[in-house]
Amino acid sequence: MFTDKPPFGFVDEAGRYVGFDTDIGRRFAKDLLGDENKVEFVAVEPASRIPFLQRDRST
Repeated sequence: MFTDKPPFGFVDEAGRYVGFDTDIGRRFAKDLLGDENKVEFVAVEPASRIPFLQRDRST
């Protein structure tokens, strides 16, 4: 997610990810997983989003 693009995604004074993108992500987690806290926000640059998603993080 973006860390410097308010109101879409940014880091607040307390170091939390906030903004429209986080609101949507939390809503999806709540609807799909039953808990809005079961989402992990990761800061990535736009050019590296697809490679990041394709990477096998289980190893």
